[in-house]
Amino acid sequence: MLGLKEREAGFRLLQVADLAEWQRVVRAINVYHDNAQNMADCNAEALKIKGLVDCKIQIGPQNVDPV
Repeated sequence: MLGLKEREAGFRLLQVADLAEWQRVVRAINVYHDNAQNMADCNAEALKIKGLVDCKIQIGPQNVDPV
């Protein structure tokens, strides 16, 4: 798609095809990024016990710019 990398092309396609879904993806990425260390720690604990663990994450207000 106009010389863009495949991932970037996919992002742009999603932006055009379903803006609301794109905004949900952006919010999910932000939540993951803001809690990456805690999620890594929780994953390590889950691997250690070979089961589910409860994890605490923080979510703040987000203004999502679709572009």
